[in-house]
Amino acid sequence: MRRSKAIFLMMMASLFVLVTSLMWWRVDSELRQFSRYQQELMTKQAHLSANSINSVISSLRKRMIAVSLDEFWLKDLEHYKTVDKMQDALKARFKLYFPEMYAFTIANELGEPLWGDLDLFVSEACREDIEKTAGMIGRNTPYFDYQPQIHAKPDAYHFDMMFPVFWNQQKLVFFMSFKTDSLVEALKENQLSNHTTYLLRVDKPGLIEATAQGSRDKLSREFFLQPQELQRIGARERVAHTLWEAVVVENPEVKSAFVAKVAKIATLSLALFFLLWVSLLWFGVHYERKRGYLFNKLNHLSLHDELTGLANRRKLLKFLGDVIEEAQKHGDYSGLLYMDLDGFKMVNDHYGHDVGDALLVAFGDRLQASVRKEDLAARMGGDEFVVLLNKIGQNPEEASRTLEETKERFYESLSEPYLILGHRIITPPSIGAVLIDLQPHSVEFLLKQADAAMYRHKMQRR
Repeated sequence: MRRSKAIFLMMMASLFVLVTSLMWWRVDSELRQFSRYQQELMTKQAHLSANSINSVISSLRKRMIAVSLDEFWLKDLEHYKTVDKMQDALKARFKLYFPEMYAFTIANELGEPLWGDLDLFVSEACREDIEKTAGMIGRNTPYFDYQPQIHAKPDAYHFDMMFPVFWNQQKLVFFMSFKTDSLVEALKENQLSNHTTYLLRVDKPGLIEATAQGSRDKLSREFFLQPQELQRIGARERVAHTLWEAVVVENPEVKSAFVAKVAKIATLSLALFFLLWVSLLWFGVHYERKRGYLFNKLNHLSLHDELTGLANRRKLLKFLGDVIEEAQKHGDYSGLLYMDLDGFKMVNDHYGHDVGDALLVAFGDRLQASVRKEDLAARMGGDEFVVLLNKIGQNPEEASRTLEETKERFYESLSEPYLILGHRIITPPSIGAVLIDLQPHSVEFLLKQADAAMYRHKMQRR
């Protein structure tokens, strides 16, 4: 039964380890899968944002090329006699091509502004761009791939586009400014997740140009990404033909929320499993304990007398057989006492079976108290009892003397009166003694010899 209980406990421990390991593997798998999905989402978000920004810039660039190649409207400028009328005509014509235009400037080959929205302040950054661009383009330059950037003019954040135009044998630079609304809208349309997309400058790492919430002047934060944000950049993609890149910064709250959700589910599942496991463990241990108790009880009942608790005939026969084998191997003599209670039938008839049973129990207790640990006291049935005296001598003389002395001691002890349920009862036993020598006698033979000796002792006493 102990082995069965140990196996059950090992199985329960293995089940607990297996289930908790599977739960941990499941949680880890979900977290890794979530991380992969978020990475793919950020990569896609950066890619789509960069493509959308590129589409905005490409659309403007293509229209600029169309304007630069349109010689007819350039010739029309010769008919205007005043600068104001020319500027108005330019602005009206440009608005046809560029409805989203914020302002324009036309500079000469030295980068000096000639016409434009002169009432608007042209910042130093814009002037540097104009001069730089004027020095890079020539008459044989059919197309200028200008890289736009957002100028930090207070309350007028804009990005500029430039292209060359040759008019009346002179080189001009058309410089146009556009509000950042189209860029912000492009970022907003591709906001696939709760991770933030930033439009950053490539030449000034970490400088924010725009987000889905607005351009730099609309942000209530630092203009540069913080070191911890730089470490959380999940995806980035360069916007072709610009100084920009679309960068997606991972939002730690997204993962924290998912981890908290998974942890809550895992904790609840583990708690439910633990309660079930504890219940199963308690039931199993209780069952094993009860099973062990019943097994031990059945085993005890199969080898012991139910009334007196002494060994029964089955246990006596087995033990006696072992003693006979040991005697032949090691040369030890043993003895057998066979006894019954004189007058027991009259006690039963006169006082009833309750008193008779109580007398048998008292007799068995007294008998058990008189034997050694290596001896065996057994009830054969009715009022017949047997005591097996194990190893009482190394030679026949010593063993016979011990056997006879033990017989007399038992007779004196067992002949003392019994007080049973208020009745004083005297039932001296008749005892037959047989020496178990080194001969290969059978169990049945020795019991018959002891029974016959008891009968002779009974006759002698009568």
